[in-house]
Amino acid sequence: MELIAAIVEMKRRNPRFGCVRIARQICHAFGIEIDKDVVRRVLAKHHRPDGYDVTGPSWLTFVGHLEDSLWSADLFCVDSILLRSHWGIAVMDVFTRRIIGFRVAPAYQGLSQLYRACDQEQHLTSAARDTGSLPASTEVMIVGAGPTDLVVASILVKRGIPFLVVDKLAERGNASRACVVHARTLEVLEELAVTGRMRTAGHVVPIFTIRDRDRVFADVRFDRLPTRYPYTLMIPQNVTEALLLQHLREMGGEVHRPYAVTDLRQETDSVAVTVAVGERVRTVRARYVIGADGLWNAGAAPGTIRALS
Repeated sequence: MELIAAIVEMKRRNPRFGCVRIARQICHAFGIEIDKDVVRRVLAKHHRPDGYDVTGPSWLTFVGHLEDSLWSADLFCVDSILLRSHWGIAVMDVFTRRIIGFRVAPAYQGLSQLYRACDQEQHLTSAARDTGSLPASTEVMIVGAGPTDLVVASILVKRGIPFLVVDKLAERGNASRACVVHARTLEVLEELAVTGRMRTAGHVVPIFTIRDRDRVFADVRFDRLPTRYPYTLMIPQNVTEALLLQHLREMGGEVHRPYAVTDLRQETDSVAVTVAVGERVRTVRARYVIGADGLWNAGAAPGTIRALS
């Protein structure tokens, strides 16, 4: 009983003390090892703060009665292995415990810009489901929406060449397949004026060190390269794609989703490309088709682009 009285009295005199700190203080003062969960149970049974109404329902009881009509949202910030910060937001139905939605975006965008981008992307995705929104013909058709595709599209916009970018995925990916951009790539991207944005969003590494704890195995030096960018830039691929897509949209371009290329047919002066959204199919004719949709054709059926090009 003396231990219980000591715990309650310490909490009464120090309302801001948590269970962990009270347990440590008890151990320090009386030499008794006590778990924080024991402190929590003691306070729950014996401690009543001033003004506490013991006749009303607890907060958990109140929430429990409303759980079938509640959604919970958790907004958090995490750091990746590359020491870049990202915002994450998860929405869950409290009653069914079902995840309603989840999204991750680079923290440098800012929350307001993130929300606007999400709304715009959802609107564009919904609009793209109508196959009639695609033109009947174009000069260049680009299959896939990775970094290479977005760079080519931006160059075509700059030169005034009509083009069309289609991708099978309904939304841009939020996972990274690569994390390093080298000096020559940064030099090439100078034409698009995105190198500065990438440097701001990435992490400059002039010397890459391979080590086992304190033991250095090798130093790979990039700071001696004869270039304006004597370093490697550590930046996740999804962040690179986001910056390139932002630049493309600023120039008036867009990626059309979710369109899967199912067939290519060479004609006299063009290529007939068959695209599908669900069961809806249509044909777009282009003078040139660029298939940069990855080894396993993320933007088309397996083998379609390479087998028929």
